Amino acid sequence: MDKHVLLLNTAFYPSIGGVENSLRGITESLIDSGFKVSIVSGDLSNIGNKYLPEKESIFGAEIHRYQSNGFFRRLISCYKICKVLSKENSYEIVISRSNITTLCAKGAGFKNLIYLAPAVYRFQDSPKNKGKRGRYYFKYLLNSLLEMAALSTLKKVFVFSSTMAEQIKAVKPSLQVIRVFPGVDTNRFFPIGVSQKQAMCKKLGLPDEKKIMLCLGRLEKVKGFDLAINAISYLSDNYYLVIVGEGSQKPYLQNLADQLKVEHKVYFESFTEKPERYYQASDIFLMTSSHEPLGQVILEALASGVTVVAPRSGESVQTATSEIAERLMAPIILCEKYEPKALAQAIESAPDVPDFTISGVELSWMSLYQDLKRNA
Repeated sequence: MDKHVLLLNTAFYPSIGGVENSLRGITESLIDSGFKVSIVSGDLSNIGNKYLPEKESIFGAEIHRYQSNGFFRRLISCYKICKVLSKENSYEIVISRSNITTLCAKGAGFKNLIYLAPAVYRFQDSPKNKGKRGRYYFKYLLNSLLEMAALSTLKKVFVFSSTMAEQIKAVKPSLQVIRVFPGVDTNRFFPIGVSQKQAMCKKLGLPDEKKIMLCLGRLEKVKGFDLAINAISYLSDNYYLVIVGEGSQKPYLQNLADQLKVEHKVYFESFTEKPERYYQASDIFLMTSSHEPLGQVILEALASGVTVVAPRSGESVQTATSEIAERLMAPIILCEKYEPKALAQAIESAPDVPDFTISGVELSWMSLYQDLKRNA
């Protein structure tokens, strides 16, 4: 009988994001290894804000989508799908990556459920970090309560960093927190030669004679892309900043570039299904988040042979960047202050040719799966 794994999250491909990309990596790795994979996710895509089919097959996996519109409708719809699947199938393990799917899967009776926490909502999505007010406070309170409810059903939680472990313990001290490490798909993210890089720049419409700096992710306050735009005002015209993603801060960031008169050095691109092309076209990846549970983009950049520059983790910067650098012995360039001039100086110190790449064997999605199963 085929080994069958169930993955759950609020979104999956064609939605794009750190968690969604990790689930894609796990899915493709399991399928390649002969597993059968089913996925439960919401039906609203963050690409084009469009609704997706209730059922379909992607990457060889069977997708089941619940209704995303409305808080209680979402809970009921997700629970019903989980309940049906719990009766119809026997899964080797069930891996959930969101609070809502964890709560629904528990309610549906799955015994071999693993919660691989993407972040701690109470800290990651606080109104201060999101830069939002008004009605957002109600949403924040509701989701914080949902998070507490989900964690209350568990005895152990899996996380990617010590920062996340500390935050989980702050919410529920009695939980056993197990640290694991994500994978990276080296079939997608890998270094290319100089001539190939120049060709990729031309393909993407980027200046191949300049040093390309890349920011990639949701355009929200917590990602700190304004820090990167401010930093480029201290750099010569030899540097060119590419910001890939969508979000509520896009108009603000575009206006900031205009105000600083650096719009000729900043290029905005929408969400992309092929982020690997932008890594391959870049010389430097900027990790500017003030709060980040891990930073899958760092691993993707390192695997692509791109130098990573980031503020050092500390009181005002709660990220796992320093932890990643230590674990992988990766030469990530860390600036001591979370300010534009310090970041610009760190960028100028970056080597012309990076001398480090991640080993796909060391950080494979299959290794993560085996760690989860072993510690379940």
